[in-house]
Amino acid sequence: CITLPHLISVGLHVSFGSRQLFTVGDEYKYNYEVLITTGTEEPVSHAASYRLKGVLRVQGTAQNRVTVKLEDVGIGLFNGQWSYFPVPSVNYLPLEELNSLSEPFQIVSENGKFKTLLMNDQEPEWASNMKRGLATYLQMNLERVSPQKLMFFKDEEVRQKAI
Repeated sequence: CITLPHLISVGLHVSFGSRQLFTVGDEYKYNYEVLITTGTEEPVSHAASYRLKGVLRVQGTAQNRVTVKLEDVGIGLFNGQWSYFPVPSVNYLPLEELNSLSEPFQIVSENGKFKTLLMNDQEPEWASNMKRGLATYLQMNLERVSPQKLMFFKDEEVRQKAI
């Protein structure tokens, strides 16, 4: 469950002509939430899971390059009887060990596809793997997208110029 409302559609709408997803000089802000679960269904539905949430900031910093930062990261833990409908609620707590996720990183892309990730080489492996996953989620192969066939809608978006 990742909440990034209409991220790709809105980004394409803004700058499809240049074959990039995010406009240079603009910042896009999204609520980010991910649920990671493992468990069993029999004899009873039981799971261990954690949820991360935060605010995802994406800035178009150069042609085919964006800077990404996850802020206000919180974690919620669950262990017990499980149901997807509704998913058990958790209390989110800030955790100092998650600070590595708040370090900004850059994604270099080509035609909307993730090509290179630039980040601190001293980051823990788990944090760099999560950032790779996020970079993969923020890509779209623009070579296969025709602007004439795109249909998209806008829910709630506020565009701001990057600082």
